[in-house]
Amino acid sequence: MNTKKVEARAVEASEQQAEASEQRRRHDASSDGGAMRAAAEARREQRWRRDVSAEVSEQQAEASEKHAEASKQQ
Repeated sequence: MNTKKVEARAVEASEQQAEASEQRRRHDASSDGGAMRAAAEARREQRWRRDVSAEVSEQQAEASEKHAEASKQQ
């Protein structure tokens, strides 16, 4: 249950980040040197998404361990 909330927050944050990044890319592309800034932003966004994904996976693993421990105790 808690994991689903974390996943939902991660997805929402990811969508907001992607939207903000896309707006910055469009703005940067319209100015000189925008391609380089847009590429740098895309790399930052990829790192951010990878970090969020890793955090969610870690939390899911912890939740699974807790669930397994609780099942053993019953």
